[in-house]
Amino acid sequence: MTRFQALVLTAAFCLLPGPGALQAAPEQLEADRQALLLLKTLSQDKNLKSRVKERVVVVLVSPTENPGGSCGAVLSALHAQSKEMTVAGLKVQIIHAPFQTAESFGAGLEKLGAAAIYVCGGLEAHLGAIRAETRRLSVLSVSGVESQVRSGLSVGFVLRGEKAVLLLNLPALREEKVFLDPALLRVAEVIE
Repeated sequence: MTRFQALVLTAAFCLLPGPGALQAAPEQLEADRQALLLLKTLSQDKNLKSRVKERVVVVLVSPTENPGGSCGAVLSALHAQSKEMTVAGLKVQIIHAPFQTAESFGAGLEKLGAAAIYVCGGLEAHLGAIRAETRRLSVLSVSGVESQVRSGLSVGFVLRGEKAVLLLNLPALREEKVFLDPALLRVAEVIE
C-alpha cells in the first residue's frame, strides 16, 4: 500500500458521514462506514486473488432470518457499497445467511466461495464454530463488535469515544491465510 492509499484509508475513518448516516447500535461505528471499510480492507488482502474466482462474495451472518437493527443497517450498507465498488478489480456480491448450525454454516460458506464474512452481534455462543470454518476455508472474518474480534475474529471496526478504530487480530488473520498490506498496521490497533 502506498502512503497515499494509507492516508485515504485513514481519511475514510475520519471523513465519512456521521449523524444521519445509516446507523448501527449506539456503541458501534455507523453501518455505512463499516461497509466501506470492510471492502477497502478486503482489497488490501494480498492473498485474495488466490481465494476467489470471478467475484468477491461477502456473507453477512446474523442470528436470525430477518436481520434488524445494526445488522440490518450493515446489510443495507454493504448492498449499497457493492453496487459502487469493486475489490481487486472484481465485482462484489453480498449474501445474507442466518446462522443455523456449524455444519450448515461451513457448507454454505464453501458452496458460496465466500471471501469474507461480517458477523453480527448475538452470535457469541457460536464464535468457536464460526472461527473453525473461517480458518478451514481461509475466509476473512469481520465484526463491528470488539469482543468478537478479541475472541478470535480477524478484523473489527469499532468506536473509541468519537474515534473510529480498525482492530486487527494478527493470529486470526494468519490462521485465515489473509495477508493484509503491512501499512494497515500503522493505522490499526493490533491484537497480538
